[in-house]
Amino acid sequence: MSLKDINIESEYRIPRDNIVSDFYLPVLSQAVQYDRSVGYFSSDALIKISYGICQLIQNGGKIRLLVSPNLSEEDYNAINEGYRKREEIVEEKLIASISSYEDYFQNERFNLICELIAQNHLDIKIAFSYNNGKIGLYHEKMGLIHDNSENIISFTGSMNETENGMFNNYETVDVFKSWDDMERVQRKMIAFENLWKNSEKGAITFEFPNAVKKEIIKHNKKREL
Repeated sequence: MSLKDINIESEYRIPRDNIVSDFYLPVLSQAVQYDRSVGYFSSDALIKISYGICQLIQNGGKIRLLVSPNLSEEDYNAINEGYRKREEIVEEKLIASISSYEDYFQNERFNLICELIAQNHLDIKIAFSYNNGKIGLYHEKMGLIHDNSENIISFTGSMNETENGMFNNYETVDVFKSWDDMERVQRKMIAFENLWKNSEKGAITFEFPNAVKKEIIKHNKKREL
């Protein structure tokens, strides 16, 4: 079975469609690589990307995640005017966005993500927009899913990886398939690769801070994947 064997719509609208059961679960069950840009980073966003990825990991797959920290206007000004170092502010904000969960299911999903990071199944990088020497918000929502038969789908839309974004807000997700529209999919692939390698004009990308990674891993409970 491959992505071609799944009934993948060209468009999903939330809340009319259940993006998790209609899209994420079936396509990620066939995936060996999942690339995603999700806008703001938070532990909640990490929990939401956990939908469907257990099967991806069992397939030997990997995940690459591009995120942007939730900075205030004052934070951007401090960085751009040289009052504080970018790395210092980013690390501080990312650590502040990590939560602990009393809800069993949220806690289990977050533990899974912690384990994926610890075992290098999930790699995260930080992205900002970059123009005239100043950084700003990187807020693109884009995804690419590859199967082991070289079929690829890309998707993009207004949806954030949040509870409201995935289930409650009115959101649209457009999907493109390599076997129907390779040109569109390839554009998304090139854009993501350029962002990941920090070679995309108008953006700047850098490694996820080790201190934040260690803080996330501290939440982990040992488990079998």
